[in-house]
Amino acid sequence: MNKFIRNKSELNKSIIGGKAYNLNVLEQSGLNVPKWFCISSECRESDLQELQEEIDKYINENFDNNDVFSVRSSAISEDGEKSSYAGQYETFLNVDRSLLLEKIQECWQSAYKENVRSYEEIMVEDAQKDNEKPKCFDEFNMGVIIQKMINPDYSGVLFAANPNGILNEMVVVSGVGEGSNVVEDKVPVCTYYYNTTDKIYYFEKQDEAKELDINEFEEIIESGKKIHNIFNNYMDIEWCIKDNELYILQARPITTLDTKNIVVLDNSNIVESYPNITLPLTQSFIKEAYYRVFKGAYTRLVKNKKIIKNNDKYLREMLGVSSGRVYYKISNWYTFINILPFNKKIIPIWQEMMGVSDKEITINEQKIGFLMHAFVALNSVYLLATVNSKMKKLNKFFLEIPDYFNKKFSSEINNKELLNLYGELTEKLVKDWDITLVNDMSTFIFTGLVKSKFKKMNIKDYEMETNKYISGLAGINSMNPVKELVKIAGLVATNEKILQILKEMKTDEDFYNYIKEKGNTGQEVVLIDVLNYYIKEFGDRSIEELKLESKTFRVSPILLIKKIIEYVENKENLDSIEKSFLEQEDKIKVKKSILLNFYTEKATTGIKNREISRLNRSRIYGMMRTISLKIGQNFYEEGSLENKEDVFYLYYDEIQKATNNIEIDLKKIVNERKIQYEKYTKIPTYSRLIFSNKEFDKNLLNVNISENNNKWDKLQGTPCSSGIVEGEVIVVEDPKNITNIEGKILVTKMTDPGWVFLLTMAKGIISEKGSLLSHTAIISRELKVPSIVRSTKCY
Repeated sequence: MNKFIRNKSELNKSIIGGKAYNLNVLEQSGLNVPKWFCISSECRESDLQELQEEIDKYINENFDNNDVFSVRSSAISEDGEKSSYAGQYETFLNVDRSLLLEKIQECWQSAYKENVRSYEEIMVEDAQKDNEKPKCFDEFNMGVIIQKMINPDYSGVLFAANPNGILNEMVVVSGVGEGSNVVEDKVPVCTYYYNTTDKIYYFEKQDEAKELDINEFEEIIESGKKIHNIFNNYMDIEWCIKDNELYILQARPITTLDTKNIVVLDNSNIVESYPNITLPLTQSFIKEAYYRVFKGAYTRLVKNKKIIKNNDKYLREMLGVSSGRVYYKISNWYTFINILPFNKKIIPIWQEMMGVSDKEITINEQKIGFLMHAFVALNSVYLLATVNSKMKKLNKFFLEIPDYFNKKFSSEINNKELLNLYGELTEKLVKDWDITLVNDMSTFIFTGLVKSKFKKMNIKDYEMETNKYISGLAGINSMNPVKELVKIAGLVATNEKILQILKEMKTDEDFYNYIKEKGNTGQEVVLIDVLNYYIKEFGDRSIEELKLESKTFRVSPILLIKKIIEYVENKENLDSIEKSFLEQEDKIKVKKSILLNFYTEKATTGIKNREISRLNRSRIYGMMRTISLKIGQNFYEEGSLENKEDVFYLYYDEIQKATNNIEIDLKKIVNERKIQYEKYTKIPTYSRLIFSNKEFDKNLLNVNISENNNKWDKLQGTPCSSGIVEGEVIVVEDPKNITNIEGKILVTKMTDPGWVFLLTMAKGIISEKGSLLSHTAIISRELKVPSIVRSTKCY
């Protein structure tokens, strides 16, 4: 019986210390831990002779003669949830058995070093700040771990969460040789960032660092997940690999994370409007717009200044931005929905219609009382009952805005006047824009009720039948840009001379020169009138149209010319599109139901209103884009920017400062941001990011995407437009760079309203994002293009 040596049977942390306790838990849970034992914290200097005898006997019985060891501290407070003591005590590697007793003593002595006392003082201060009782560090209590050394091929550290504060991002640092070389930067390393929600990753590679084999990497990740579940905590894990065998060396909690104030960013639905990278000026505009719109909707519902003020901090942060990508701050959305009547039933419907994959609900609790809940319930019923008339009024108001804008805007307008116009338009537009949120919620609810009704009627493939029932919406506004484009293509197709003129246009300047010359001579007036009309009415509809930095037909009319030629040269597809406009989808034959008809009428009316407001919204963003480009042009002419498009790399407050003659180097800011945002483009787009306390941007040196990220067998998703097609598949990473899609099946992460021009040419579409009411679903149904959204990978 050993007096001072403890191992697998000992689970008393006060005897073996924090590090040994965790190591024991790992081993008992089936993790591959190198052979080890622990010297009890009860052992003292006076026990050295007896301890030496125990060690010699134990090693002879349990280890090989040529084994060498690591000697590490295992203090009682070490590797705890609040204090890790990482690097504070001594650790010795490759220790010969003859030197073990000496190194054990040195471990004990390290407890009295100045750095340890300084660390403890910091821990006491932090505890006092958090109103916690500080721990007593004066009593000497330290176990010591003796562990067989592995001569590894690779070593490293696995963080079950990014210690900088991303809870659903695991970080793996790996390098060749022993772990000390990795920690002390003696060898080049690879750092992997693995998103646990999407199961994809990228990595940064130093110099000639050797990458991990994909199977080894996946084993490390799976072990990290298991260890996280064992301790129910985010752990800092040391590991090594020898001859393809993974060893876990130690695990301790990451003490830098704030898990009480979690910020969840989710790109469900919003990724349709703001896919990939969104530049700073657009971020400024949409953050302010979302705040004002949601505050307006909240005011409509509660009509109580105190409650509105108490929730202002949530309303101001409906959106979050990380590394150039826009997300919903999903907990703030749940907080907003939580005030609605029947919120527990509404939230699942909202999640489905928004395409929210992760159903976990995080709500910032708000106490508004029974009477206020009753008032909100009555007010909600009133808003749902009157939403259609309010939407008609709003849509009519939208049509008046362009005239207001055209009266105020001119080629001579200066930046102060432009900022005033920017502010005036913002005030006008957000005044009643919040009613679109009520319309969206109404549409979500009644579409969900239609689907639920079919399900209760035991109709087979009820989702597909719901699609049929809410499609065939005559005159839906989202189709108007395509219908008009088809007409223009038809006109051009019958006139070889006009087609040749358009084919000879290569730049925007060619277009403007043609308009100017032919306009003066009166020749080809019909074509000029048609093109001008189209740009006036639909010039702001484009791929990624809600990003101010996007090129639209209005900004770059040569894009329109290319699209017309594309339609003309695909006569067969053009005929098919025209035919689809003339046909209406046959509704399924179901037993007459007054309730079903009511639900359907409300759902389809909401969809129509939604598409009208989307087209109007694109025009509004077009005006803001025009203002922004003019501001950029003025800055360029005064020498503050290299070109007018650089304005999109500035935040609104920076433009204000420069306009008000506050000293600011716009060129320097833009140049730095271009470098920064170029790096952001190389990071994968994640569907969800969970931050500890506050979102932030990544500071990256170099980024590599693993080719093994797509290790899955098949896709499954939600059907939105029925049909079976076969064809060549084209994966669309950047729709702006796609030239030939005729007759192909498009596979993409998401679509936005501007994709309508691509969908008309496609044979089918599969989108990773979306829902029954996403733009992909609505347009594909109307065009009778088979589509699947919310496609997920099956492993």
